Amino acid sequence: MIMQKHILGIAFISLLFSSCCADSEDILLNIAIPEVAPTPCDGATATPYQNSFTLEQGTYLSQVHPSKGSIALCITPNGISWYDFQDQVLLAEVNSSIAFKAFSYPEHIHANANLVCAASATGIAVVDMEAKNLVWERNVPDCSLNGSDFTGLGNRFFAVGKVMGADNIHHEAIFSGTMETGNDFGRFIDPKYSRQVSNGWMGYGRVNEMKAFKGNDNEAYLLVSFSEPVDNNKVLNYTGLYNLDRQSWVYEREPLSNTPRQTGVLCMEVSSGTTARMALGDSLFVWDVMAGASTMAFQLPMGNYGQHIKGLNLWSNDQFTLVQGSENEILAFENQTNRLLYRIPTVNANSVSVCFDQDLFLLPSSTGCRVFKLSTGLEIMTIQAPCEGNLKAQFSESVACWTGTNGKPQIALQSKTMSYLYEVVK
Repeated sequence: MIMQKHILGIAFISLLFSSCCADSEDILLNIAIPEVAPTPCDGATATPYQNSFTLEQGTYLSQVHPSKGSIALCITPNGISWYDFQDQVLLAEVNSSIAFKAFSYPEHIHANANLVCAASATGIAVVDMEAKNLVWERNVPDCSLNGSDFTGLGNRFFAVGKVMGADNIHHEAIFSGTMETGNDFGRFIDPKYSRQVSNGWMGYGRVNEMKAFKGNDNEAYLLVSFSEPVDNNKVLNYTGLYNLDRQSWVYEREPLSNTPRQTGVLCMEVSSGTTARMALGDSLFVWDVMAGASTMAFQLPMGNYGQHIKGLNLWSNDQFTLVQGSENEILAFENQTNRLLYRIPTVNANSVSVCFDQDLFLLPSSTGCRVFKLSTGLEIMTIQAPCEGNLKAQFSESVACWTGTNGKPQIALQSKTMSYLYEVVK
């Protein structure tokens, strides 16, 4: 009897995998892994939001923070649009493939009054946030702007592009234009490369970072961090300062460090018109912009794997500097003393959004958003995503932060098709 049961079992398995049973695989899976109904989303854990509204599929928040009230710029599948996130209203939209690409790069945006300029590797566009229209757009040859950096001051903007020399060896130069019209856009200045060594991936040299700013003398300057190759693997890093008003170099080629590195400066900020902070590998450099010299350089703290953390991104104002580290954490320094104020490990966020005006930084993730007070590092609010049907809303890295009409910070977060407006409760 026992033998008969084993034979019947083997025969049944053979039947399932025979060519005569077209649905054999599905039948076997249904027997082995019975379907389980999804657990309903528990809306009780969601953070209450002020309001929400539906966005067109494929629309997401730009990093152009609202310039007036709660009006923010969005990227759409065909271009850009303006939404009032407080009143839940689509105000205007423009179809433009150039603007769509340009405003998709949050680090390549410069705002001046009501005009905002953005660039990608293939085009430049300027919008008017007050009139809510496209002022102008311009195609550039594919990848002539390499996107390594973008900055601006007043009505001028600066981009980095690749230039091929007469010897067929390329290098990177700085291009410039004015926001009112795209007609004057063109090559502006070249960093002072030695041109003694070149390699295939950077030619004679590349621009790592640049920042335009007003000095204490009220004159306009452009600080440029650039590197040139020592060999195929290592580079030397230099800094130059250009006076935009006088159209001349204050200094062209001051070494940031005499030690060859495998990377150039990844991020740089200028505060008070006097001091720049640059992240280079595992070190943070403090640079006197007018003297053209480093006043301090210190290593970032040790990580979990026996090495110092490397700086991947940096935000700085007159008081504080925030560094996003290579081991998924945030480091905050007090600028007066350069001491470490706090360290937040295991960030687990899609991105970091810093809102100096509101003394906040935000760590959005797919399930919500952690809100921290920038000056203290205290987590003051954790936004939990609401339910959309039977599932939790999956937030993107898109986020906008501004001060509402009641004086309280407001945050806009979005899923694939919905936008949610929250008020920060401190």
